[in-house]
Parts: sequence; C-alpha cells; structure tokens
Amino acid sequence: MKTVNKWILLICMFACVFLMSCSDEENNDPMAIAVSTFTPSGGLVGTEVTITGTGFTKETSVWFNETKATDIVSVENTSIVVRVPVGATTGRIGVINGEESAFSTGSFTFIPGAAVTGYIPGSALPGEVVIIAGTDFHEVGAENIKVVFAGDVIAQPTAATATNITVVVPKGAVTGPVSVIFGDMETVVGPSFEVLVPSIKSYTSTMAAVGAELGINVMNFPAVEASDIHVSFAGENETIIPATVKSFATGLITVEVPEGAVTGVITITLDGFEPIVGDELMITPVVTGYSPTSAKVGETIFVQGTNFPISGEVTVLFKAAEGGESETVSSVGTFTAEGLSVEVPSGAVTGVVSLVIGENIVPGKVFTVIESFTYSFLCKDVAENGGDYAISSGVNPCDNAKEDGTGTVIGEWKKGYRGGDASAKGMIVWDTKKDDYIIFEVETLQEGDYKIAFDAKLATAEKDCIVGVAVNADLSKLLDVESENGEVPVVIEKSGLTDVAKSPYNNYETETAFHLSTGKWYVRILYKEDAAGNKSSRVTPLLRKVRIFN
Repeated sequence: MKTVNKWILLICMFACVFLMSCSDEENNDPMAIAVSTFTPSGGLVGTEVTITGTGFTKETSVWFNETKATDIVSVENTSIVVRVPVGATTGRIGVINGEESAFSTGSFTFIPGAAVTGYIPGSALPGEVVIIAGTDFHEVGAENIKVVFAGDVIAQPTAATATNITVVVPKGAVTGPVSVIFGDMETVVGPSFEVLVPSIKSYTSTMAAVGAELGINVMNFPAVEASDIHVSFAGENETIIPATVKSFATGLITVEVPEGAVTGVITITLDGFEPIVGDELMITPVVTGYSPTSAKVGETIFVQGTNFPISGEVTVLFKAAEGGESETVSSVGTFTAEGLSVEVPSGAVTGVVSLVIGENIVPGKVFTVIESFTYSFLCKDVAENGGDYAISSGVNPCDNAKEDGTGTVIGEWKKGYRGGDASAKGMIVWDTKKDDYIIFEVETLQEGDYKIAFDAKLATAEKDCIVGVAVNADLSKLLDVESENGEVPVVIEKSGLTDVAKSPYNNYETETAFHLSTGKWYVRILYKEDAAGNKSSRVTPLLRKVRIFN
C-alpha cells in the first residue's frame, strides 16, 4: 500500500513540474507590439521622428496617418527612428508587424513645406527690390530667414509673411535658382530668377571723330547719375582713354570722343557691376599724306593716316575729269601695315582723295595725278607749213574743236556734215582720198609706251580701208607722206551699209605701241589709198575720239 502511494506522489510531482514548465514558456514569448511615445510632436517632410514602444523588429512598418514611411533610419526592440514621408498628414502614428498593429494615442502634427512660386518682378538688377512669392512660408521672422541667390551670395530679407518675402538683390548675384533658408526648419529652392546685366546695345554712329559727341545706347542700366558712369575708349598700345560723360537719360549715355582714342571697343564701368564691354567703334580715319606724293594712272600709292584698320578693304574715291559721267572714279584699296594701298584708277585727275567706310565718306588731302600727256590741234601750224589738210570738201577739221585736258577724248568736230546727223558729236568728216591726213600735237609728261586709238566707221564702201598712224618728234617728217616714219597700219572695216548715219562706230587701236620720252611729239593719221564706193569715187571713213594711252 505504501508503494502505491509512493508512485502516486511521484506522478503528482512530475505533473506539477510539467505544468510549471509550460507556464514559464508562455511567460518567455515576445512582448506585444505597442507605441508609447514619439518625438518631436510635429514636423516637415524629412523630419526625423523617434518612436518608442515595444515589439519592434526590422519587419515593422511605420505609417503617418495613411502614408507609409519609406525612409527608416534605425530599428531597435523598443525604438524606431524614421523620416516623415512625402504625403504625410496630421494624424496618429501607426506601426504594423505582420498581423499585429499599434497606434499612438496622440496625433503627429504635419507641418506643410514652404514653396517658392515666383518673383515680383520676374527680373531685376542688383540693388533693386524683389518679392519672393510662395506658399506656407514659415513665419519665423525675417531676421531668421536667409535668401541665397545664384552666385552663392546671401541676402537678408527686410520683411516676411506666410506668402511673401521682400529682399534686395545683392551685388554679385547672377541668374539662377534662389534658395530660402527658414532657420533650422527648412531650405526651399525656388525657380530660376533673372538677374539683369547692364549692356551696351549700339552706338548712334558706327564711326565717330575725336572731339565729336557719341551716343551709347544701353540696356538694363540702374538709375544712377551721369557722374556715376565711367566710359573709356581704346588707345594706342592697348592703353585706356577715359571719356567725359555729358549726360545720361533713359537708355542713352552721351560722351565726347577723347583725344587719343583709336578704333576699338568701348568699356563702361559701374560700381557693383562687372565692366560692360561694347562692340568695336571706328574712330574716323584721318588722311595725313601719300607715298609717293604724286603718281600716274595705274601706279600704286600708299594713303597714310591715323585710325586706319589693320586689315580689310575699302573703296577709295579719286577726282574724275570734268565732263565725265561722275565726279569721282573709284578703286579698291587694302589696309596694310604701311598704310592704305591703292592703285590710281583710270580717269583720275589731281584732287581730293576720299575713303568710303560704311555709309560714311571720309575726305582726305589733295593728291597729284601725273598726266601722261597733253595735246592740241595743229590746224594752223600745219597750214603754215604747207599742209592743206587734204579735205577735198574744204571743211576745216578744227572748226568747233575742243581741247580736253584729261587726255581721254581729243574733241568735237564739225556736226552734220556730208549726210551726218545734225545732232552727231565728236565726228571728223573726211571726204577722203589717198594721202589725206590730220596731225595733232602731244606733250608726254612721263616716258612710256603709248598706243593710239580712235572710233571709226566706214559706210558706202565696197572694201575695208587702211589708215596709217605715225608718231614723230619732227613735224616736217610727218608732212612728207611718202615717208613712213615707223607708221603703223590700222584696218577700218566696211559696215556694209550705204546709210552713213546708221553705220555703227567701232573702236580701233594700233597693235604696236610707240615709245615716247618726255617732251613734244606729233601724231599723224593718214588715209593710205583710194577705194571705189557705191556713192562716189572715194569711200567716206568717219573718225572721232582720238585717244593716246599707255
């Protein structure tokens, strides 16, 4: 009996130990998830919030009202550090672990973030006031707000509300985003703000002379006095020449071009701004002389002066002979280190040489063009030496003749003779036969090779005719038609027309040049032969505009 009781006692003791063991295992289960506190009690997006409680694990998710936090900084069994997510709103903080969840007893107060929406005005100069407009600006006091402009310059607001911040654009600011720092609470980056830059737009003239007034058109200039504006011109050897500012009105600075200014850029300086550099302004060139001081047509000269460009081309105007189609003849010159290189153009005579620069004509000094020759008719002299001009009609070819000092056209002869139009000009009428001739005098001023040219037409002819051109310093030798004297033949082609008035003039010149030294020479044009025509026994060649050239 005692043995049975002993076993019963052992079984009861084992059961008690088992039940106690089970009870201990239940007491060792993890604690239930719970939220005790959170700090701070409110904040912006990105604010770090520390949540205390129990039952937190790495799988625990945190919710601000209905928005899940995505940035969990750290997790411990009794605390979680998390950042306020975008989209959070005021409400309780919740934590979820699988199927378990817990919520804070108090609400987390979400503070909306500030936002910059624009600027009034949309652009401004340094020193000007601008209002930064936005929403939900933190009202911490203007003294606790800093505004950072692009260029990393800081401005202190003068006033601040929940929607506006008033600030002066600081010196050194440039165009770019503007940041607003609300103490330790938040930094907000706004859109780009345009910081205006003063600039030179244009000049009232593309070229200006020393001592003249020049207008400088400017943009984005602050409201300053003329005395606050400093203008300088380029000088020789990269020097700077200050100019006197005469006045400053809206958008226009008037200055006097200073002595010593040369072609180059204009620079304006204003306190608080970078130097303002404009385009190149040409200072009016001044022609000081020529090298050589005289030349003949076709030769190259150098126009010397000041304020010439270092390179490029320019049109150069020379005086033209009187009676021409224009008062000037032109040639294209090239700027070089020695000056303006230009060739004396055909038709140029002694007179003022001018430069055409853009729309400006810059007059220079008088330049001497050396004439290659002069000439005159020898009607009287030839007659005194026995010449009869061989004009069978008796017409004197020197009647109404005019001398032309330019060396281009000999003159005008009798009008309307032998069927010619009464309005015709510059015509020699030869009712010619063999050995008819005309002689004129030439005085060459420069030695050279010269050709003789003229206009001629041949009507009522069955064949071409030949004239001979001879040049000699001895007049008596030219009066002897049997002596050729180095005569050069010129063939005048028949027109094939019987109407003299309708026959065209053609230009003829000697194939061979005559070498003439300086001095007096005589030129003879001789009709070489008779030829049968359909109106008379002789043909009728008409000559005009006899010329000598080299």
